[in-house]
Amino acid sequence: AILILYRTSPGCMPELAQGCIIGDCYEIDSDGPIAEGTYAHVYRAKDRKNNERLVAVKVEAAAHSHTRSFLRAEANVLRFLQRQPGVPRYKDFRERDEAAGASFLVMDLLGEDLGLALSRLRRLSSHTAAFVGLQMLRSIQAVHEKGLVHRDVKPNNFTFGRGGNCMKVYIIDFGLGRRHLDRDGVARQPRKRCEFRGTTRYASVSAHRNQDQGRVDDLWSLVFALLELCTGQLPWNFYKSQAVLGPAAKAQAKQRVLEEKTKLIAAARQRDGKPSGFLRTVPPPIIELMRALDRLGYADTPDYDYLASLLRGIGTEEVRAQAAKRELLTSDAAGGCGLRQAPRLPARLPIAAAGEVENAKKRRLPTEEATTADTLDSKRARKESTVASSSWALRASERWCQLQMDRVIPDMLTQSERLLRRAEALLVACREELGEA
Repeated sequence: AILILYRTSPGCMPELAQGCIIGDCYEIDSDGPIAEGTYAHVYRAKDRKNNERLVAVKVEAAAHSHTRSFLRAEANVLRFLQRQPGVPRYKDFRERDEAAGASFLVMDLLGEDLGLALSRLRRLSSHTAAFVGLQMLRSIQAVHEKGLVHRDVKPNNFTFGRGGNCMKVYIIDFGLGRRHLDRDGVARQPRKRCEFRGTTRYASVSAHRNQDQGRVDDLWSLVFALLELCTGQLPWNFYKSQAVLGPAAKAQAKQRVLEEKTKLIAAARQRDGKPSGFLRTVPPPIIELMRALDRLGYADTPDYDYLASLLRGIGTEEVRAQAAKRELLTSDAAGGCGLRQAPRLPARLPIAAAGEVENAKKRRLPTEEATTADTLDSKRARKESTVASSSWALRASERWCQLQMDRVIPDMLTQSERLLRRAEALLVACREELGEA
């Protein structure tokens, strides 16, 4: 099948069909893409020359001369980074394959990405965020030590492994990667003005200002990702659905994102008193990480060991690993590992409430050990136990409701703000049309 795989217009373009063979040996095994990006679709495929081993095939449209270089560049970077920690294994690259009608890159098939995990769980505990954050940091460090910058660090560009590596985190999508260090290890001279590269939600302040990005900018994107992982939101959540806006309105929204990021960094600098606003929900080591990055410039070499020590300050290694397994993993039918669905009500109860359960159990007299002749004291004890259990259930329910209110109300405000912005944009457009008329 000869197929065009990109969305070059608002309409949906054809995709590779399940069962078709590209590159003479890769049989598409998934029913449609398993992941979609701006420049490529990713399919699951079988390597017919390697015992039907499952691989990931990333395909881009050869029709775009300016996008064709992205996949070739990504293939070159991935090949260059082989054997580095947290980097998936490179398999193959075919440029302008006749069967696919496009170029494609083949690599190890990995598990679900961290962004999907966040969308299911809404947020991670600080211990789990530190567990994945340490691996994210080390993989970014590996990229930097090879003289490159990633320029698109975000949760969706980190994936979990499969099978025995299901707790290992990999960094992916090197299409925007760029050389930052010369052969002698010195940072290249920054360009005066650059095109925006990255994802608005996680991009650094320098990227917003069209400045050249260095190693510190990848780390700022990591910080914004960690903030979202452990709180479930960012102060600029309003930008989530701004793609529906026109160019002018979108530029205005991106400017607001920049302003919010600038305010957040300024708030992190303040050491007097307790953190306020959004930072009250952020673990102190991550705030300290922000302060460490705030002291770095474009050409500076980050102290990765110090940054890692801050994340290691969130619980012990054992506590972090146990929390990650408890929150993220579940066994599937094939015996592998997958991402756990959002926990049910009892799993979300506060730790204090769990302690109250134990206290209530201790206060409850075991009926099996009671004598056949119930005394007034034993009856009174059973009543007290029932009251204690009921009281605990009531307090737990109240706390659960409060937790839900804390989560729902900000979402409602965000939706209201988004609708207001959209209405303002429509109003501006109407005024412009009336003015032209």
